[in-house]
Amino acid sequence: MRTSRRALLPGNHKPHGVNVSRACFADVEIEHLITTASGHLGRARVSDTVASQATKVPGGESNTRTNSVAWLTGCGDPILEALEDKLCDIVGCPPENTEEFQVIYYEKNQEYRPHYDSYDMRNEHGQLNTVRGGNRLITMLLYLSDVEEGGGTSFPNLGLTVQAKKGRLLVFYNVRPVACPGFYPDGPAQAYVPEPNALHSGDPVIAGTKWAVNKWVRQREMKPPRPRRLPPPGADVDASAHSTDALDFSKLAVGSGA
Repeated sequence: MRTSRRALLPGNHKPHGVNVSRACFADVEIEHLITTASGHLGRARVSDTVASQATKVPGGESNTRTNSVAWLTGCGDPILEALEDKLCDIVGCPPENTEEFQVIYYEKNQEYRPHYDSYDMRNEHGQLNTVRGGNRLITMLLYLSDVEEGGGTSFPNLGLTVQAKKGRLLVFYNVRPVACPGFYPDGPAQAYVPEPNALHSGDPVIAGTKWAVNKWVRQREMKPPRPRRLPPPGADVDASAHSTDALDFSKLAVGSGA
């Protein structure tokens, strides 16, 4: 059954906050992401904000983010389209509301210091970055490799670090709604600001390397709808079957101020 294409709001999804699961990801999916991205890696860039100006060099590079990335469209790729369907089933969103896959790679000592994935739609920078698709409501971060030491994802406002582990999926909600002139509540034009609990970092890799992939869910469509793909060979046909790791995230509810 096709997922509803109504506006995606954090309040429409349960549970809220930061969640960790192992969601039946097949080796063929993980290996395909790494193999496809390997030939397209480049230095990661950061969004142009006032806060980032002192750390940036021409081209958007910053010493706050030293890892490499590759963007993969997935369009027409049966493995990536099926993986996109699987991820979207987990959070209950249509694939067209997601950005393309951002594969990330860290070598020793590389990191991404504390940052938000979302934008403050009350200011010009936030509004410019949300014209297409609206704000980033949800982050799905799938770890594609184990890391010998370091390389976790830390939430400094929560005193929490999630260790990188191959096949582990980290899902968290990025925003909270606000009233803002020119925007309309409870719809695809709702204004959002970053959720303080969603401040996070990609911690330095101390030993080994780290592979992972980001998938961001936006308020509105980012690309044309496409036919749904069946899971690729080797993947579990029940894309919604996933088990939560034994970690307590009860205090991480969006809007709780915890």
